[in-house]
Amino acid sequence: MSSYESKDPLIFPPIQFRTTEGDLGYHSKNDGDENQRPDIVDDLCMGLHLQARIDRVTHGLDTENGKPASLIVFGFRFHGIHKGRRLRTAEINILFQDLNKRKRRDPAVVGLWPNGEFTLSRTLVTAKNTSGTELGGEAGAMGVSGNLVFKLERQLEYQYYDKSTVIGSMILDMKIRNYGPYNAVRITLEEDGTSETGVITDLRVPVLLIRNNDEDRFTASVRVNATGNFLQNTIRGARNLIGKTPANDPVIFKPGLQYLRPPTLNADLERKLATVIDEKNLGKLDLEEFGGALGSVCTGYQI
Repeated sequence: MSSYESKDPLIFPPIQFRTTEGDLGYHSKNDGDENQRPDIVDDLCMGLHLQARIDRVTHGLDTENGKPASLIVFGFRFHGIHKGRRLRTAEINILFQDLNKRKRRDPAVVGLWPNGEFTLSRTLVTAKNTSGTELGGEAGAMGVSGNLVFKLERQLEYQYYDKSTVIGSMILDMKIRNYGPYNAVRITLEEDGTSETGVITDLRVPVLLIRNNDEDRFTASVRVNATGNFLQNTIRGARNLIGKTPANDPVIFKPGLQYLRPPTLNADLERKLATVIDEKNLGKLDLEEFGGALGSVCTGYQI
């Protein structure tokens, strides 16, 4: 714990900082029957800023004369507004469903970046491991007898790398159905526990979907759970009492309606986001070209 943090009266053992369906925060709603609302979550709570947004939507085909497909690029931001505030972990869950929740009409998740484990930074840590065997025996002192226990110890010094990680997976959300293709993605972020610089500050996540047809609208429900470095329930409790901050709406997607967010991030990442693509061959895209990450340990670094 830094000297700055040790003086902060708000610091407690970490508990969950949540912006989830059913929790209260600064969540946005659809404007009536709005399609492809670009801003999903925008939550500023006690020095921590969390955002989820849509950066690009391209509807087309997976291959020429193939199945309907959609490329959706999500953006996430995890910022502490000063050095005493940071997010230690975060978990992103995105669920895709048919708008009317009809059976066998959900879009299928067939591509994701990041898919697997990726590392942003590494810190070399030196640690010591003590092992030993206890040896017992009798001894007497000043006419009083008793037992003494000695421990023969050996110290082993070893080194390992601590790292800031991002792990992504395509999954089947079993709460929705226990059959069929993947319908969701899960991404977890964890800070480098040694340097304590927080999780990756900006993450861009492209997802490729296969759809049934070009008529059905579908939704993406975004949930973000994050753990901060101090207690945040006080403000959450106040919001519960006020009761004026309902959960965010799922984003509704309409096949044929394209979208590209204006540039807001690192120039290299924005150029990749705006790359011209063949809408009739979305299945051949290298999704990594549309993803990226920025961290507080460096500037403009891409995983």
